[in-house]
Amino acid sequence: MLNALTGNNKAQLLPPNHSEIQGNILNYNDLEPILGQGISLLKGMKSHPNDKLKPWLVWEYGLGALVSYIDNLDDVLQEGLTWQRIRGTKESLKMALNWLDFSSAKIEESNSQRHFYRYQIHLQHYANLNDVQKITQLAELSNPCRAKLSRITYQLDIRELKLSHANYGALLSDQSGIRYRLNNGELVRISTLRKHQSCSHASVSAKVAYQRKDNCLFSMAVYPKLGAFKLSAQPKPRYLFSSSHNRVSTRHYKLGHTYWSGGWQAQSWLNHFGPQVIIKHQGLS
Repeated sequence: MLNALTGNNKAQLLPPNHSEIQGNILNYNDLEPILGQGISLLKGMKSHPNDKLKPWLVWEYGLGALVSYIDNLDDVLQEGLTWQRIRGTKESLKMALNWLDFSSAKIEESNSQRHFYRYQIHLQHYANLNDVQKITQLAELSNPCRAKLSRITYQLDIRELKLSHANYGALLSDQSGIRYRLNNGELVRISTLRKHQSCSHASVSAKVAYQRKDNCLFSMAVYPKLGAFKLSAQPKPRYLFSSSHNRVSTRHYKLGHTYWSGGWQAQSWLNHFGPQVIIKHQGLS
């Protein structure tokens, strides 16, 4: 019925004795001829937006923080809305890591009752310091408010020592890695390992060698033994007679002349800004 009252039909709403000014006011308020075509174009505007409208839709949905991590605005609108619906869950963090090409990363939650809010990310390929900055920023946007990213590892994951629960190779009250300060002032532990292999061949005709031998004697008193001493004798120190364990260790070193016949990689090490840990550098003789 309201749709039928358009144009001249709206004059039927006026009384028969209406004045000329009342008719002009009724025609002046009729905005359909002016805005009708624009209103019809609003249908489907957000589902198929124009390029000029996309930045405004990103601002409207509150997805401006994702523009730095996703290439184009179409993916920001499509994936960002899905990420926003599950934001604060583990799946949103996995989705955010996928934007940085770390889709195979593993997220480990803490089993500690005291530090239940901490979690770690174990990467499957190396991440430089720029990637670490992006990972921590997206983790702060994706994880719950009380959760905190405490550690990022790659091929080097040595855990802290727990009495009667840890095997050989653990650290005392600490985990592997270095503390790195982010741009926002927060600290995160980075534990990465990269291997650079090289080979050197020693000369077979090397006859001169250097030999070294180290001897070490270790003694430890176990328990005292009761002794006897006379009244006229000089007092003797306490625990003079005791049983002890002795341990002797011997090391032999024999080093020959070695000759370097390998080569370094063409890329300069000065251009690398990531932390490095050199595990072993060994020459064969």
